[in-house]
Amino acid sequence: MDLVKELMIIIELLLLIFLGLSSSYLFFFAIIGLFYKVPIYKRTKVKSRIAILIFDYKNHSKLIQSVRSSVNQDYPLGQFEVFVVSNNYVESNMNTSMFPIRIIKCMGNSKKLSEVFKQALLQIDDAFDLIVTIHSKSILNTNYLSQINLAYIGGARVIQGHRIFKKLSTSKAKYRAITEEMNNHIFRKAHNVIGLSSSILGWGVAYDYALIQDILTRKKNRLKSNSTFKILENEILKRNIKVHYLAHTHFFEYCMQYSYEFRRQQIKWVNSNKKYYKSVLKTLRQFDYKKINKHLIDKFLQLMIPPKLLLFVGVIFGTVLSLTNQFLFLSNVKILMGWLVIIFFNVLTVLFSTPINFFKMRYLNIFKVLPKLTSVLYFTFLNMGKKFNRGPNNRFF
Repeated sequence: MDLVKELMIIIELLLLIFLGLSSSYLFFFAIIGLFYKVPIYKRTKVKSRIAILIFDYKNHSKLIQSVRSSVNQDYPLGQFEVFVVSNNYVESNMNTSMFPIRIIKCMGNSKKLSEVFKQALLQIDDAFDLIVTIHSKSILNTNYLSQINLAYIGGARVIQGHRIFKKLSTSKAKYRAITEEMNNHIFRKAHNVIGLSSSILGWGVAYDYALIQDILTRKKNRLKSNSTFKILENEILKRNIKVHYLAHTHFFEYCMQYSYEFRRQQIKWVNSNKKYYKSVLKTLRQFDYKKINKHLIDKFLQLMIPPKLLLFVGVIFGTVLSLTNQFLFLSNVKILMGWLVIIFFNVLTVLFSTPINFFKMRYLNIFKVLPKLTSVLYFTFLNMGKKFNRGPNNRFF
């Protein structure tokens, strides 16, 4: 009995330490994010040359909206150009001839986004200052390039825009939209407040042309992983470059609506994060500790935190385990109090990081899908060692 008691207490303490540190990290940045202010850049007449790359993969019904929003920017004509990057572009399927765009057809069987990205850079000239990456389901706000340009002239080399999900018709879509805004608050707004790098979504990002060309075209920096944007972010952080987040610079995207889409997205997220973690860990091992890279260290800590839903479920499980230990073995009541504090931290994290417009009755139905989404996440982590199957089409993103 004593052995069982000690084992239960050890398991509980390990869970308490791991989940407590994870919850404290999120709680700290949830508070810091409340102090975020939209950056104000000095007005300038200088207009950077910008290339918008729209990565397309058989989204013909959505591509036309993306092209239209990209072309109709309140930015001087001649100072930006729109490129559609595709490995199966069929002009007869699209009414794109009315728009002043250029088509970049990927040669060969390019399936990795990194390979497609490199081919695109080789086919556009060097006259651009910035590269903006979106996909064929993204819709840019009309002032997107203007806001990006102000930040770039103000000194930012990598800029992440604010993604807003549209068509929140199902409870799963509403959950996805809420977690997206929580991530924006914690991993983007809050990090920028204290001088840390914002996390990169991949889409809606503006990169300094010389920087992105250096990363993608150098042989020693080949991005072998399909998780292109994760590894690309690692290369940016290795150079100690801060990613700036512009909460007022919006682009829109249709949100996933169904369980299979959520499952696919989570499998992709887990696999890419696992590769990203290995990449960051490898970089830290080669790290010169005389030159502290706060962005890279923070990213390493960030990648150790489980998804927020699993984290909260784990805290509930730990609390139940603590109550069981208390009932069976009369264990230290301070441990139970620790669990209650962690629950309190998690609740406050949700309250602080969720925008006020989501606190409405029509969003309450997300609670009925949380058990199902939790099981999907649990299944994903159980199978995280298996290779992610992209399906018969082998899409490059």
